[in-house]
Amino acid sequence: SNVMINRLDNVAKPKISTEAYNHWSAVARFFRGFEYSRLVSVFGDVPYFDKEVSDTDLATLYKDRDARGVVMDKVYDDFKFVMANMRENDGAQYLNKYIAAAFISRFMLFEGTYEHYHGLDAARAKKYLEFAVEAGDYVINSNKYNFTRDFKSIFSSDNLAGHPEVLLYRTYDAALAVTHSIGSYQNGTEVVGVDANLVLVKSFLLNDGKVWQNSAVAGANSFTIADLVKTRDPRFEASFYDKALIPSATLLYGFKFASRDALTYIGKTYPAAWGSNTNTSDAPVIRLAEVVLNWVEAKAVLAQYYGAAAVTQADLNKSVNAIRSRPLDAAAIAKGVLKTAPLTIGALPVDPARDTDVPDLIWEIRRERRMEFVFEHTRLLDLKRWKKL
Repeated sequence: SNVMINRLDNVAKPKISTEAYNHWSAVARFFRGFEYSRLVSVFGDVPYFDKEVSDTDLATLYKDRDARGVVMDKVYDDFKFVMANMRENDGAQYLNKYIAAAFISRFMLFEGTYEHYHGLDAARAKKYLEFAVEAGDYVINSNKYNFTRDFKSIFSSDNLAGHPEVLLYRTYDAALAVTHSIGSYQNGTEVVGVDANLVLVKSFLLNDGKVWQNSAVAGANSFTIADLVKTRDPRFEASFYDKALIPSATLLYGFKFASRDALTYIGKTYPAAWGSNTNTSDAPVIRLAEVVLNWVEAKAVLAQYYGAAAVTQADLNKSVNAIRSRPLDAAAIAKGVLKTAPLTIGALPVDPARDTDVPDLIWEIRRERRMEFVFEHTRLLDLKRWKKL
């Protein structure tokens, strides 16, 4: 990024329009902010560089680490520049302001809540969380993306082009020898040494929107897989096979990243698409569900601890309840799966398992993230920033 900025300033600037210069500077600064956000999330304090460094400048190359707050303030400035200068559209699958805003909502929520829950700098926490809301607003208010496709389609489609929920995806093509093996690891035959545990299972809401301890849904207290599939939030059925499978260490076999077709080959010869490192299903890189949940969580933390306006029912309807409105696919309907009832401000679930240091609303937003992001990297980031790891 610093090399790109240097060349833009010293070579390209006189030869391109101001708009192009600002856009490409925003692209460079986005990737600088992206990488430093990632590094800080892993290492904390890291050495920060905002200029190209010569490979002979050893004193600079081996400088001490900078404090995470200093680094993330620089990232904040880069991302502000991005939101002011990046193009809204630069072609399909190219970085644009909507994609950038989606990632900004992720990184600003991470650092804002990390600062808050780890007792670091409250002023920084507030600033970053407010930016997470701003970035989320930009994506949500555009009305360019929606929840009109089923959950399973996000992870098992060979072509995510035009998927209304996916802002950016990675495409795979066997003809180009660009394939992966993620689906094969969940094909029903592959041995999975670490899989879902009972605590995760119990966290899934019933389809009446309540926890299992006080739900009126028939079979709420049953933990057979057949009953779980029918009584729990639809994302349970879309994430786990509906029968116990020995290859899973816990018998509950995750198949979130494999298609329904893939598991029809158990005990048979797998086709190339699901049998090895030859999977061709596209991979979502950033999607609307994360943006709206980043947005509503940032609003909830700001309201609870920093004097911002309370989260409203309208906010929940744009986020949690919009996600729950996803249509069900035919296979889920055939199994008796039902959509989960909306989350209502005045009737939040009463969960005996709630952490006492987490208010009810924030707990339910966290639960929504858990159901949505199980097995995804976003889930690991959540546990880190909440100080649960």
